[in-house]
This record gives sequence, structure tokens and C-alpha cells, in this order.
Amino acid sequence: MAEVRKEVEVSHDVDLNLIKKVKRQRRLIFILILISLILFYYICFEKYQERVRKIQLERGQGLITIGQYEKAIIEIKKAILLRPNDPFAHFLLAQSHLARNQLEDARREYEVVVSLGSANADTYFNLAFIYRIKDDEYKAMKYAKKAIKLKPNYTAAHLLLADVYVALKKWKEALLIYDNLVTYKPPGWNIAEFYIRKGLVHAESGDMESARQAWLEALKIDPKSKDASRLIKEYKGSK
Repeated sequence: MAEVRKEVEVSHDVDLNLIKKVKRQRRLIFILILISLILFYYICFEKYQERVRKIQLERGQGLITIGQYEKAIIEIKKAILLRPNDPFAHFLLAQSHLARNQLEDARREYEVVVSLGSANADTYFNLAFIYRIKDDEYKAMKYAKKAIKLKPNYTAAHLLLADVYVALKKWKEALLIYDNLVTYKPPGWNIAEFYIRKGLVHAESGDMESARQAWLEALKIDPKSKDASRLIKEYKGSK
């Protein structure tokens, strides 16, 4: 009887251990299923958010193209809330602020693009443009040079840099830019206008003979240039 009782007790212990093992396995399976469901819903939610974000950005871009900048700002800000570190969204937001002449807001957004390491030549050019308006010539010069470094043939950036040099009375540097521009003749630009600007730099520096020569060159390219004719008459007799 003792042996039978002992076998029953052993069997009972085995059953209890088996039950505990089964329960642990079930709990583990439940946890794994729960984790899988959470991951599944998270991935689905992420994909949904990304679709929404893209739609908002597309709406923003569309509104920009038709000049609805205030509405574009609202849509783009919504997209940024879903992905704060998207440099393209910040660039679009900056462009919208700039179009509305909200210079400080635009500057802040362009700086975010720079901080995210995704600045292109247009980002740097627009920063230079904003700082030029704010009369911060040294920052304007810094960003104009960065734009030119990324895009050496960026004519607008060269012209902006020349304006900065003129403001700083760096005549030689400004004249060098205009000399390069009239030499390389960038397509789509009025070369006569470069000579007119070059003449104005000479005039500012006190070299009136070189100024007249530059304006005469402008008239050779564009005989109907009213600006060149007017400047020659205005400065006639000046030394």
C-alpha cells in the first residue's frame, strides 16, 4: 500500500508540473501574440500616418503653386507634426513664409534645414537673401558663398554676393564677379545689365572713366538700354 501511495503522489506531482508548464507556455504564447498584434497595429498606424503626411505635403505644394501660401503653411505644418525631422517639409514651409515676406519665420525654417544636414544651394541662397535684406552683410556673404560652392554656376548667388561686396565697399571683389559674368555670359541673363552694374561699382569707387566704358559696352549689347544712356548722361563730365 505504501508503494502504491508513493506512486500516486509522484504521479500527482508530475501532473502538477505538467499543468504549470502548460500554463507557462500558454502565457508565453499569449504574450507573443500580444506583441505581434501591437507591432502589426504600430506598422499599420505608421503607414497610415505616412500616407496622411504625403497627402498633406502634396496639398501644401499644390497650394504654393497657386499662390495660396497661408493655406499651404497650415497643411505643411500638419505634415511636420507627423515627421518633425523632414527637411523637405521645412524647406517648403520656409518657401511659403518667404513668399509672404515673413522673413524671420522663413529664416528659422531654412536654418532647420541646414541643421538637419540637407541644405541645398537654394536654401543657402535664400538665407543669404534674407540676411542681405536685414543688412547683415557678413552672414549674407557666408551663405552666398555656400550656395556658390554647391552650385558654381548659380548666377543669382554671384549677383547677390556682388551686392554684398558693394555694401561692404569691397570694390575689387565685386568687380571680379562682374568681370567673370560678362566673360562667361550665363544663358538667359541680360549681359548688358551686368555691364550697367559693373559701371555703377566703378562709379561708387570713384573711377568714372571705367564706369563710362562699362556703360558704353552695355549700349553695344543693347542699343536701346535706357539705363545705360541715362547713366552716361548723368555722369557726363564727372571725374
